Amino acid sequence: MPRRPMRDLEEFCRYLNERNLTPETVVDVGAAYGTQEILNPFPKAYHILFEPVPSFEPRMKQILRKYRGEYFTCALSDAPGEMPMRVPANGADGSTLATAGGPGTITVKVETLDRLLGPRALQGPIFLKTDCQGFDMHVMRGGREFLKRVDVAVCETNLFHPAGRPELPDFGDTVVQMRELGFAVLDIVSYQVRPFDDALGYVDLVFAREDSPLRKHHRWA
Repeated sequence: MPRRPMRDLEEFCRYLNERNLTPETVVDVGAAYGTQEILNPFPKAYHILFEPVPSFEPRMKQILRKYRGEYFTCALSDAPGEMPMRVPANGADGSTLATAGGPGTITVKVETLDRLLGPRALQGPIFLKTDCQGFDMHVMRGGREFLKRVDVAVCETNLFHPAGRPELPDFGDTVVQMRELGFAVLDIVSYQVRPFDDALGYVDLVFAREDSPLRKHHRWA
């Protein structure tokens, strides 16, 4: 029997549409240029974009001329404050909190999901995506109350500790921590090998709530 290729993020989003689980609210943490793989399948959702790198603000404004939503120019973590972030010379791809310091380092405002969205009456289903260069679990820990309303979360998940920092979670740590928050792995929608040795560097894991309709049946066929 031929095997289906790995489903990508946009295909997964359309998979939700096919099951009448189209999100009404999408939260994109690390929005950068905008995640078209989410915007395209969910054009009627309310899109909440988070991106701390200043050069991306015009792009977020442009996105929200086409889609309903709002944006925040801050990073998210497990506590509010400020943090250093290294931004490459092009001011875009590769910005990271994990290796901040030296040339290109800026100070960014940090908030938490619970402080910004916890009290909000957002319409569900709620879809959360994080792309935070190793700090994805910090975002989750800062949103414990908000996560109780999240139906599906897509999280960049590293196979190695980011930047060699053992306090930043690898794959196993991420799965365990998400399980503690009430989520189980549902799908893998992309991957990237690392230039150092061509080993698998990270995957984008899809998590669904333990009691999600997407996990109702545990049979094989």
